[in-house]
Amino acid sequence: MTAARPARRLTAPPRRGGAGAGRLPLALAVVLAACAPAPPAGPGAAAPDAAAPPGLFGDARALAVGGGALWVVDGAESAVVALTPDGRVVGILGGAGTGDGALLDPTDVDPTNGQAVFVADPGSGTVTHFTATGRAAETVAVPDVDPARAGRAVGPALRDLPRGRPTAVAAAPDGALYVVEAGRGVVLRLNAQRGVERVLGGPAAGEAALRAPVGLAVGGDGTLYVADRGRGGVQAFDPFGAPGRFLPAPDGGPVAVGVAGDSVVVVSPRAVAVWGRGGEPRVLPWAGAAPLVDAALVAGGVVGLTRTALVRVGG
Repeated sequence: MTAARPARRLTAPPRRGGAGAGRLPLALAVVLAACAPAPPAGPGAAAPDAAAPPGLFGDARALAVGGGALWVVDGAESAVVALTPDGRVVGILGGAGTGDGALLDPTDVDPTNGQAVFVADPGSGTVTHFTATGRAAETVAVPDVDPARAGRAVGPALRDLPRGRPTAVAAAPDGALYVVEAGRGVVLRLNAQRGVERVLGGPAAGEAALRAPVGLAVGGDGTLYVADRGRGGVQAFDPFGAPGRFLPAPDGGPVAVGVAGDSVVVVSPRAVAVWGRGGEPRVLPWAGAAPLVDAALVAGGVVGLTRTALVRVGG
């Protein structure tokens, strides 16, 4: 963990590949402003009324809602873009480079309530915590913990361990962080002091063992939801690490998971399943040319993300 430092605040960065190759945030703002409904009266973000044209992102990887904004990770820019419900760009975090707040290879974002934004960056082996003003408040090194030795590895004294590959992140209500460590295929719970408190999915997990975790989300009650591509669904864990219900993914293995109120959103490349408190999910198929990489439940419906565009999923 590092002391607070100012993040590099980018204006619309040029897309790699030549002069004039797209000003991503400006183009996205224009398109969404033209197709988005009026901002909702309460918290949350609104969905665009129609599919946005392709080419707005170079390599979009994750979508999240927080603080009334949409947050998109674009690997082509090594950045996270925040947009208001009416499509205005209000911030860009990270960006390629070596300056303060730069990101190497971001893959996921959890904006919580918009006051704390956590970005998983397997390229650097860290999770960066940005504040609402764009400052990099802390940089958390994610260790490579052998799950077979997790009982001896758990604790704050992990500075000598090599860094792992944090590909997904979710903040818990108590200040802890959950991180997918893709190198070992496990989920780490880092406490408020950023020591490893628990390892989920190791060899001792039994039938709740994780095979290929790819996404995380935390509910308001502290329940953790892990999208596991290897098992073809989402495994829930309570705040103490005990496994709960398993939610099968529609149309193939999941690529992401999200939580909105009492609903759990399970995202597959060709469908989105919205699970309520019980019973069967509401399944929304996606027939677009490009597969989904993420989706979120917002005011007015479900907004999806492909590698190049924000899209509307379902009716």
